[in-house]
Amino acid sequence: PEQVENKVFLNFSSIERHFYQRQLEETILAADVVIGEKRSNNTKRKAKDASMLSNQLHRLRAACCHPQVGVGGMTLKKNNYSGTSVATGVLSMDQILDRLIDDAKVKAEEAQRLYTLNTNAIACLHRLKSESGDRGGILIDSEEELSLLQKSSNAYINAINVADDNASPSPIVGEAVLTGCNGFQTPRAVIRDGTASLTWVLQKGSDESANPAVWTRFDFDGASKKITCLSIRPIMPPTNISNNYDSIVFPRECVLQVSSAAVGGMFVDAISFTLDKPDSLSSFSQDDSKWQQFHGYRPHKSKSWRIYVKN
Repeated sequence: PEQVENKVFLNFSSIERHFYQRQLEETILAADVVIGEKRSNNTKRKAKDASMLSNQLHRLRAACCHPQVGVGGMTLKKNNYSGTSVATGVLSMDQILDRLIDDAKVKAEEAQRLYTLNTNAIACLHRLKSESGDRGGILIDSEEELSLLQKSSNAYINAINVADDNASPSPIVGEAVLTGCNGFQTPRAVIRDGTASLTWVLQKGSDESANPAVWTRFDFDGASKKITCLSIRPIMPPTNISNNYDSIVFPRECVLQVSSAAVGGMFVDAISFTLDKPDSLSSFSQDDSKWQQFHGYRPHKSKSWRIYVKN
């Protein structure tokens, strides 16, 4: 039969468009280098730049298919994640967005480090120049010395203000896998953006002290996370349990723990906190007034975190 060809034009999603635009910018830079080398007599350099441009054009074409296609596509890192998309080797658009956000955060942190380094260096130079007169160097008058000290102070203050402005915590982005002790109700569940409902079923003891300690572990995919603020509230238990309020056990003394490479990956305490017990089932609410926030600690980054309920 006669071959029939149908052309279907597809539109990029916002995530695909961003990834394509990033590849396009790199391709334009490579093209500018090739154009600038046209008048050069360096044949080897011309060939190298032309090869680089060709590779960028191939990456640009592959980006039209999927952000994971081609040499310049996103690679799937080996980890303990067991979600459906990763198991099949293809990232979902949400997972690709998480990778892009993590990359942007790393670049922003590095840019801030460079700014702080350069600003502090400039402040040091102003201070050293102001002290040069006392050390037998360049003669400067008191007004010039005061001006140099003011510039040095302003540079230090600017560096501190930039650090303070960017120190506010932002919501966690990405996926994590939950695991827990015996009785944990959602093992291997995949959660997003650091939000999870934690429930355990325990064997009823003769008294409150008979309830054992329980825990839940969070293993984040992608970049390591630095959790500096924790928000917790009680949730409505399942119907088969909520009918009997006396059978519900609430976490009281808890600890947020972080995995530390310094002790072989073992968990160390980041912050201890105590939760309030709801007075009755009617006190369960979805409004923001029921949240308890805990902060004021400075842990290191890690992919593995754990909430340990002592009693």
